[in-house]
Amino acid sequence: MKLTNKKNLPEAIVQLVTYKDRPREEGVYYVTELINSPKQVQLRNRHKDKIVEDVADKIWALMGNAVHSIIEKQSGENRFKEERLVVEFPELKRKVVGRPDIVEEKNGKLILSDWKITSTWSYIYKSSLKDWTEQLNIYDYMWHKQGFEIDELQIVTILRDWSKGKAKQTKDYPDVQVQVIKIKKWSHKEQEKFIKERIKKMIAAENLEDDKLPECTPEERWAKEDVFAVMKKGRKSALKLCKIQEEADKYLESYQQYHPTDKLEVGFRKGSDMKCQEYCSVNKFCKYWHKYYGDSK
Repeated sequence: MKLTNKKNLPEAIVQLVTYKDRPREEGVYYVTELINSPKQVQLRNRHKDKIVEDVADKIWALMGNAVHSIIEKQSGENRFKEERLVVEFPELKRKVVGRPDIVEEKNGKLILSDWKITSTWSYIYKSSLKDWTEQLNIYDYMWHKQGFEIDELQIVTILRDWSKGKAKQTKDYPDVQVQVIKIKKWSHKEQEKFIKERIKKMIAAENLEDDKLPECTPEERWAKEDVFAVMKKGRKSALKLCKIQEEADKYLESYQQYHPTDKLEVGFRKGSDMKCQEYCSVNKFCKYWHKYYGDSK
């Protein structure tokens, strides 16, 4: 990966976010890759030497690394920290490698915890819950294969933009900056089935040309659909969002009957793929991105 420093940040920051790539072992997939899009994983592996990111875009990743560094230095009995686990699937000729944050014994139970630095609204809307559930269940299966039976799974979130003022004034806003989310534990049979299915999806993509790779799903692209917004003139927020214009027109007509003096309008909002546009480091190598968001658009 090549790093730029467009904002001229201090050299110490540059050094901290500089990633030292390790040789990749053949036939290995990391847990974080298994829960990702096969297309993104393959493009990243193939074009890692051409990927360009700016130092300023990696600050939150730096904070996450700092938290994990602290975890590694924690002391305590009956606690495993950042253990590297490997599970082999001989029938698929692949290995899965993962490094869960912490497994510790508490009140006679083994609890697996993974720490995340995330936004407050991501926590409120549980936008990453699916990925976190998949990740922790893979870790649980890996510990099971090492001979340990985990009793509980949980995500420990640190809310980077949490506001004490909003906590006091806003209903349903988290009351403290650290929140623990309990994660549903699947059976080991379900976990194994999921892992093998994900490995098979990765294998199916390995020998395809870049332009033939399966497209990321709308969920993987963080896609927002096209909508028609019923709005009061002069106001940015919508009264209602509708998938088709006929629905929006009917709502406007109904609303106008009870609020005849309000000036309303129906506006079209083009859908977008937030991850493709803002958070995908390999979008420049992606046919979908070039089609919808390329430099010529």
